[in-house]
Amino acid sequence: MLLATLAVAGAAFFAILIVLARVPAIGALFPGPRFYKVALTLHVNLAQLVWFTSVAGALWSLAGPDGGRHLERAALWCCAAGAATIAVSPALGALSPVTSNYLPVLDHPVFASGVTLFGAGLGLQAWRGWAAWRQGRGPSPLADGLGMAAGTALATLALLAASAVELRQAPAGPGFYEALFWGAGHAWQFTLALLMMTAWLWLAAGARHPFTDPRRARLLLAAGTLPLAAAPVLQALHPVMSGAYRSGFTDLMRYGLWPAPALLCAVLLAATAGRVNAGWRRTALRLSALLFAAGLALGAAIGGANTVVTAHYHGTIGAVTLALMGLSHGLLPVLGRPVPPAGLVCRQLRLYGFGILLMMAGLAVAGFAGAPRKLPGNVGLDLGPEFFARLVMGLGGTLATAGILMFVALMLRQAGPVARRPAPAWPLEGRA
Repeated sequence: MLLATLAVAGAAFFAILIVLARVPAIGALFPGPRFYKVALTLHVNLAQLVWFTSVAGALWSLAGPDGGRHLERAALWCCAAGAATIAVSPALGALSPVTSNYLPVLDHPVFASGVTLFGAGLGLQAWRGWAAWRQGRGPSPLADGLGMAAGTALATLALLAASAVELRQAPAGPGFYEALFWGAGHAWQFTLALLMMTAWLWLAAGARHPFTDPRRARLLLAAGTLPLAAAPVLQALHPVMSGAYRSGFTDLMRYGLWPAPALLCAVLLAATAGRVNAGWRRTALRLSALLFAAGLALGAAIGGANTVVTAHYHGTIGAVTLALMGLSHGLLPVLGRPVPPAGLVCRQLRLYGFGILLMMAGLAVAGFAGAPRKLPGNVGLDLGPEFFARLVMGLGGTLATAGILMFVALMLRQAGPVARRPAPAWPLEGRA
């Protein structure tokens, strides 16, 4: 959890640079597109790869047996060393950004070694989470969600390895990295969806709904995982640089990823609608659901390579982040730490959630006006829809970053030395 907190702090730092580089007038003060792309690459790697993986690793640790801690330590140190290498790689000469989809990279051996080391840690911890789930007895919504997420994480690494073998003779460059991460990147979204659904089930604990039945919850989680069974077929049938490969994985995510989370989202929102004084857990659930719905709506409106795409994935990824932020606060008692005051937690969640919504609105309007993605775009003072959209985006990004920094401050404050006391068991049955 400490690694996850430090990762999201680093991601926030680079997010500040990215937002400022897109704001009119202020963005003109930055060195140029290359600086922007380096900051974007580090932001995505820390926010997408390190933060999500580290929270998942903590959950797999808590859900697993006490045995096998040597494997867990090896996974932690691989992830920590890999994350540190990624973060410092520009200072060691990694200054050639390639903004490939799902995982942008800095085309340099130092950066590549950091990603490889981190991937090894992910594989070790996911294997431990998968094995622990397979040895469990009886259905349990949270254990099932974490176990299936471990399985999809392993599938992601297998697809990545298969793509790397097929591309071993291909020259490095934008096309190489795009093909390398395309299939695995789409598979990774299933892992994130399962983690989000697991967090939602915990955040809605105490509410009455159909998925309080562990068997129904298991069926829904399995339905969310099942489309990924097509991934090995796509990997085997089509060359990774072919159009059929790209369109196959695109359709897999377009049609297979969202129905199960959307159904669970609707059921849980209805179940928690009448609850009074539900506190920060309902705040996290509702804001995460709102971001997810907005992200899906913008995804349906995508019509080109513009910032509507950016708005779409900030909604869906922001929904996962917000759900895991809520769950992270809830994990503190399990780690022997108290949860921060409920008012502060609610304020933090709202800062991040409403900040992301504003940023999405600004990105979407700018995208409809033709603003390109992965570039700072027009940062002059030309008045028009894009100008005002960028101001809204800058305001939203500032609020969201403040929410992230508040999360970091709350988590680090609770991580201080405390007297040893027995920690309550991790609530695998979904109880608070």
